[in-house]
Amino acid sequence: MGDVIDVMAASAQTALFEWGTSSYSETGLVATAESFSLQSSTNDIFAMGDLEITTGTTTGEVVGTLIYDSPTNNTIISGLTTVTIDGTGYQSALTVTEVPIIMTGNSDTSNELSIAVGSATDARLWLMDSSGDLIYKFPAADGTANQVMKTDGSGDISWATQNTDDVTEGSTNLYYTNARADARAQLKIEALVDAAPGTLDTLNELAAALDDDANFSTTITNQISALTHDGFADFVANEHIDWTSASAGTIHASNYTDTNTTYTAGTNITIDGSNVISATNTVTDITGTIIPATDNTYTLGSPTKKYSNIYGHSVHATYADMAERYATDVSYESGTVVILGGEAEITTTTEARDVAVAGVISTNPAIKLNADAGNSETHPYVALRGRVPCKMIGPVSKGDLIVTADNEPGYAQSVGKENAGRSVFAKSIETDLTEGKRLIEVVIL
Repeated sequence: MGDVIDVMAASAQTALFEWGTSSYSETGLVATAESFSLQSSTNDIFAMGDLEITTGTTTGEVVGTLIYDSPTNNTIISGLTTVTIDGTGYQSALTVTEVPIIMTGNSDTSNELSIAVGSATDARLWLMDSSGDLIYKFPAADGTANQVMKTDGSGDISWATQNTDDVTEGSTNLYYTNARADARAQLKIEALVDAAPGTLDTLNELAAALDDDANFSTTITNQISALTHDGFADFVANEHIDWTSASAGTIHASNYTDTNTTYTAGTNITIDGSNVISATNTVTDITGTIIPATDNTYTLGSPTKKYSNIYGHSVHATYADMAERYATDVSYESGTVVILGGEAEITTTTEARDVAVAGVISTNPAIKLNADAGNSETHPYVALRGRVPCKMIGPVSKGDLIVTADNEPGYAQSVGKENAGRSVFAKSIETDLTEGKRLIEVVIL
């Protein structure tokens, strides 16, 4: 009775079993246990019985169990204790931990459900599905009076003050006030009036304009049917319109001030002048130079409507490199040196003279290949040929051969004029003999 039993395991680990009263003084835990306890050689503790805790997550008397993990100094205390609620003492079940509590029901079934009390970074109550994914989590604190819980649709529930903007309007029980109904009606009236002149923006003014004639349409129809050619004063000669004769009172090209304009009946339209546009079915011939009204503003074609082929003799570009989009898991800034590898298509390297080098993240490509692969966050342009700014570390001279840097991801370094084989991806255009990191101009080989 009361003796300590040492059990020596094959691994030379010692476990101390003790009946009676045991005392512990560990980081974050000072307590005694009456009944049974077990302490490992690494100071992990399991105790049960009448626990008297003076330092720890909770203090006082607890009848139950205590578990202490020495490496993390975390405790789990579970048992019966006495609490005071509204001035009255009650015996209650107590569970106190320094780590989140997760309770799982229907484990390993399609109906598995877990409740997590807090996490390492979140003091909230979580409800999780059988995959451990969040269903929703409750607010961390109470809201204010008359607030309601509102979800963001992704599992985060918070307190919100409701108003009519959050309520779906019913089909019969509407919540419009008189002021809102008047404002809505005014919008409809303004849409009906539109841009009508002030003398014709009411029904009474429209009726007056129709001479208050309820049969205005019939009246006008009868008047039109009574008209004859001879009833028109100043009608053109011979009571018809001549489209071919160049004489007074006719419609003909020679009667227009702009004698360079020709109108031809049929499917083709020709506009004669110093700059000619000829439209024949689907073929358009342009004579002259097409110049945009503003520099660097307008685009020929669009991402959804592209020209199938473009023919020409030369392309003049402001920028200097040819680049292609490649997939990446990480967003890289311009000038970063990348290799073929990683979880996607490109990544950085810490290896000097890496032969897997792909190129440099371009700043402003002159020619953009694989443009529809994605955007510059997921598929940045990698300069494959031409002149481009490049991240550099260490001194470099004009004409030096450039390779990937040692232990500097995304940077390049000079190997002078030494032929480094397939690891060389560029030549320096600048000389900078200082130490440290900066951008220099290189030409991609």
